[in-house]
Amino acid sequence: ILGNANTRVPFPGNIIPASMITPLAKTLMSVLPEPQYSGITNNILSAHGSTGTSHVPSIKLDYTFSSKNRISFFYSNYNNPATLYQDLVPGVPPSGGWGTTNMISYYRVNEDFIISPTMMSHFSIGLNRRHVLENPYSVSSTEQTDAFAQATYAPGNPTPWTSGRMTNYGGTEVAWGTFVSTDSRQRSIDAKEQVAWLRGKHSFKFGGEYLRWIYRRLDYNDSY
Repeated sequence: ILGNANTRVPFPGNIIPASMITPLAKTLMSVLPEPQYSGITNNILSAHGSTGTSHVPSIKLDYTFSSKNRISFFYSNYNNPATLYQDLVPGVPPSGGWGTTNMISYYRVNEDFIISPTMMSHFSIGLNRRHVLENPYSVSSTEQTDAFAQATYAPGNPTPWTSGRMTNYGGTEVAWGTFVSTDSRQRSIDAKEQVAWLRGKHSFKFGGEYLRWIYRRLDYNDSY
C-alpha cells in the first residue's frame, strides 16, 4: 500500500498524486517500459549480452646443449578485448554490465642438467604479467542527450552524467548503466631449483623456491 511518508495516510486508489512526483522521477519514469508480467517486481524481461574474440598465441622452443644439459623456453599470451554490452530487448533500460579486457603474458625457462648418473638438477624461472581493464571504453550501451543527463542528475552526486559516457544514474529502485572503471595490474616472478638424487632403492629431492608477487589496482568508480 502506497502512502504519504509524512502523514502515513494511504494514497487514494493506491496511486501517488502527480503533484508529488518530482521532475527527475518523471524523466526516469518516461523511459521505463511497460510491465510484461504481473506483479510489482521482476515484471520486465531484460536481456543484455556481448560477444568477444580471444587470442591465445603460444610458442615453445627446446635446445639440447649436450646429452647432460638441455633447455626449453615457453611463451604464451592471452588477449580478450572488451566489447560493448548490447541491449537485446528493445525498450528496456541500458544494461548494468560492462566489458572487461584481459591481457595475460607468460614466460618460462626450464633447464635440466645431469650432475652425475644418480643426480639431476631442474631449474625453472617464470614471469607472469596480468592486466585487467573493467569498462575500458566507458561507453554507454545506449546514447542519451545531454539534456536527458542533466534532467536525471540528482543533486549531491559527484558529477552530472555526460552524454556518451557509461555511468550509473537513477534512484534507489531504478538505475541504468554502470559506474565501474578499474585498472588492475599484476606481475609475479617465480624461480625454482630442485635436485633429485638416487641412492640404491631410495630417492631424495630437495631444493628451494623464490616468489615475488606485485599487484596494484586503480579505481575510478562513480565519478562521471
